Parts: sequence; C-alpha cells; structure tokens
Amino acid sequence: MEPLSRRRLLRSGAVAASVGLAGCLGRLGGGGDAVDAIELERAAGPGPDRVPLAVADRPIVLDFFATWCAPCIPQLDTIWAAAQERPDAYVVSVTNERSQDGIRQWWDDYGGDWPAVMDPEARATSTYSAPRLPTTLVLPPGGGPGSEVWRHVGVARKEAVVAAIDEAAAAGDLEEPSPR
Repeated sequence: MEPLSRRRLLRSGAVAASVGLAGCLGRLGGGGDAVDAIELERAAGPGPDRVPLAVADRPIVLDFFATWCAPCIPQLDTIWAAAQERPDAYVVSVTNERSQDGIRQWWDDYGGDWPAVMDPEARATSTYSAPRLPTTLVLPPGGGPGSEVWRHVGVARKEAVVAAIDEAAAAGDLEEPSPR
C-alpha cells in the first residue's frame, strides 16, 4: 500500500466534505421538494401528533414562544392577524417547555388556530438560532434552517409579517425547477 501523502490526504478530505455538504443541502432546502426533517410533538392546536416544521408547498412562519413570555402574547396576535390575511401560510409555534398541560391551557387562552409544538431539548431552537423570545422566522416553501427571508425578535407589525410571507411565497415560486 502506498504511503498517504499530504496532497492525497487533503484531496480525500475535500471529496468527503463536498459529498457531506451535498447531502446536507439536499435535505435542508437546497432545491427541489426537499423539506426540513425536524418534526416535533404537538402540545396544542390542530394537527397531527408529530408536526413538521416545514412543508414543500407553502410559505412557512415559525414562531418561537414561551408561556412565561409577556411579549409572546401580542406577537401571537400579530401572527394570527397576518395568517388571516395570508391563509396559505403554514404556521407553527415552537416552545421548549415540557408541560403539555400547561402549554395547552395557555394556548387555549392566547394561542392561534395552528399547532403549538414542544421542543424540550431545544433542537429546533438551536437549529434555527432562536435563543430569544419571541422570535419569528418566515421561510420559503420547503425552506430549512438558514433559508429564512425574514427574522424578527420581539413584537412585529402585522404588515411586516404579511410582507415577509409574500416575499417567501415569491422566493418559493423562483425556486421551482425549470423544464429542460
């Protein structure tokens, strides 16, 4: 067997890195119908028991909140109002709290008509870089972490959320593959 030269080692490392990166891009919204793989347990609101954080065919609004977060209440009102104007948006609210009963009670008092999911290990919070609350992200259809067209920390204006949903929808239209 031939000794491993520095050049050969670097070349094999570059090939491995590019193969790994290509796999990540395909899974995280790098094109086509790829959709973010994160699914979380629904705590409240409508939907299946496990809720995906992204869909391939609609603009995505991710709302990171907590039941103890006072500004999260008016932010939910803002998202609700924006969702009424843009009913095609896919909205999911994410909390890293663990008490399904507590979340459900709070959601009954203040929540929207979309799913609220639990992220107790902060997987989505970390992946989407949303450590402060409330944080709202708007992504294009099929978008994954890093693909957001808009990010806001704090209470946003409804008009800003609606404009971001429109921008995400347009970005999704541009990403469709062209016929060859």
